[in-house]
Amino acid sequence: MGGHGHDAQRVALGAFGKHPGWEDHLEDPRLTSPALIDARRILYADGIRSNIESGAWRADASADQLESFDHTLLWSLSTRDDILIVGRVLPSADAKGRDRYPLVLCAELHAAGAVAAIPATVRRLDALAAACAAAATRDEFLAAIDEARAGAPDVLFLGDDRPPVARLLGAFHGAQPSADECLARCLYALQRELAPTTDRRSASGTGHVRLPVPEDFSDAHALSAWLAVIRWWIPALRGVLLVTPRGRPWVDALVPIPLPSQLACIRAPAALVPLVCDVPYNLDPDIITRAHEFASQAR
Repeated sequence: MGGHGHDAQRVALGAFGKHPGWEDHLEDPRLTSPALIDARRILYADGIRSNIESGAWRADASADQLESFDHTLLWSLSTRDDILIVGRVLPSADAKGRDRYPLVLCAELHAAGAVAAIPATVRRLDALAAACAAAATRDEFLAAIDEARAGAPDVLFLGDDRPPVARLLGAFHGAQPSADECLARCLYALQRELAPTTDRRSASGTGHVRLPVPEDFSDAHALSAWLAVIRWWIPALRGVLLVTPRGRPWVDALVPIPLPSQLACIRAPAALVPLVCDVPYNLDPDIITRAHEFASQAR
């Protein structure tokens, strides 16, 4: 575990959660990246564990939650989006067959062009997920992680995959409400829920927004496109956590350090947590104008 190359450009890889090679939660003593250690604590030890133990996510599948973990996450940790954590949250179980907790695979990208490497990183994590699922023992699992770590820095040099913002906004056309109003509702909700304000003394607990995604979008493109929109709209935002369940047409956007109760949304269906474009906000004409101008420039 750890960075590769000089400090200005590196990739670190980590894993935590459950796997049949361990009697309980797996431990990885090589998880030395501070950002990945914090991710394990905030997302897993505090967030996921709290929601499971509190009963917010019941062990039985129901209409009030998604069937299982199968999520992709993007966590920007800076205003320049040059420190990113890309992750996959996957169904798993320990050696005793207990399957309430997931396996989490994460890569920390530290580079000026980190955003362009998001799709390649998700593909690598998907390949690693398949290798981990095939690993029957602890040694096989660790060997798969070590092999992935050795090749991890390559994702920074696999082309320039820019966020498809124009394609995202183009998908709003023909929707109800209109394309401009749909985008305006998203921008309004982002400003209201996520933007830094003087009365928010902490990065924790300041909001959540569920954003629409075209059904033909990959996880990586949905996450990178919405990150680009959020960065344009709220440039002072220190960071943001974006999570999308695979095969579902939405992205949940949360503050950089979400409270455990806020993370409950990642397994909530659209019937329980609606997309913000479906909420009939009373919008100021100025925000509709700005949404139209932005969409025109992006296209």
